[in-house]
Amino acid sequence: MKNFIRVSFVMAIMHVLCSNLLPAQDARIFNNSRHKIGFITGYGGRNISQLLDKDKTKNNYDYKVVFFQLQYYYSVLIKKSFGLDILIQPQYNITEFKYLYYRSVEKTNGYEYGLNIGLLARINVLTDAFSFYFFLSSGPHYIPEMPERQTGGFLFSSNVFLGVNIRIVKNLYLDIRPGLRHLSNLNLKLPNYGINNLVISGGVMYVFKPKAHN
Repeated sequence: MKNFIRVSFVMAIMHVLCSNLLPAQDARIFNNSRHKIGFITGYGGRNISQLLDKDKTKNNYDYKVVFFQLQYYYSVLIKKSFGLDILIQPQYNITEFKYLYYRSVEKTNGYEYGLNIGLLARINVLTDAFSFYFFLSSGPHYIPEMPERQTGGFLFSSNVFLGVNIRIVKNLYLDIRPGLRHLSNLNLKLPNYGINNLVISGGVMYVFKPKAHN
């Protein structure tokens, strides 16, 4: 978890520094619109340490998840080439896992539901046609069943993602994002060794037209 936070912090600093190096544009990002909505689905599989470590007894769990997330973005900062959004993600997810990965072949199906709230920093590369972003989010989830290393029930989901938006038509954008997710319960109940996933997601984002001012 410490490495997760360290990497997230470094990526956030790099993102802000890069935004200051990009040339200014004539129009503000997304034509000064503050409201966006979207839907995204994705898949979360095994984490990096599991993929690299051949000793399965050290990472003895398997937890896969399919995401279904609604998204609402509210822009708190709008510049010519840079934007900062609050992102709200209510979600319902389907899971599949093995209690003890290296000793069991039986799979268990489950579900998650929860809410993530995050901060998204965006750089507009081509005038409202292509942008990339970085975001951090966290929030409460309810997950009744999990591998034995982690107590089920109410947990917190912490996420770090990099993504791109590509315009499909005038106000509709393709949304693609890879990232990392960590589940744990702040040691409220034991065991609390955490569940990690590598995640790849895709969906759409719709930008509302800003209100005209007289």
